Amino acid sequence: MPIEVTTPSGEIQQYIEEQLALKVERLINSLSYIGEGALRIAREQGSYTDRTGNLRNSTGYVIAVDGQIIARAGFRSKDEDGAAFAEELARTTEGKAVLVVCAGMNYATYVSRRGYDVLDSAEIEAKVLAEKLLKL
Repeated sequence: MPIEVTTPSGEIQQYIEEQLALKVERLINSLSYIGEGALRIAREQGSYTDRTGNLRNSTGYVIAVDGQIIARAGFRSKDEDGAAFAEELARTTEGKAVLVVCAGMNYATYVSRRGYDVLDSAEIEAKVLAEKLLKL
């Protein structure tokens, strides 16, 4: 007795696309959660003295899927260089979903090289959350 397909192929394709959209939505939600956690840690645990508030406020994240910016948070400083850099970097990742976390002030690497925690703890937190949420 042969097996006969009775479901129209259009319905099968629609189901697959709906399931894929749900998976992408869950991934974006997970990346947002990871980004918020990293952002919180970067702002709360930065080991440097932030006299002006600029460095902590310049920290933020961008989420992109297939090179399209999906979400952006943080980057509360007047200087938009950090956000522009994060978006530019995220747009170069065609075919992937990415989370880019960065500190937007041009002296952030200088402060980090001096031994201060600018994004180090945030990176560790992001990895821990990613392993937990994404089962890496």
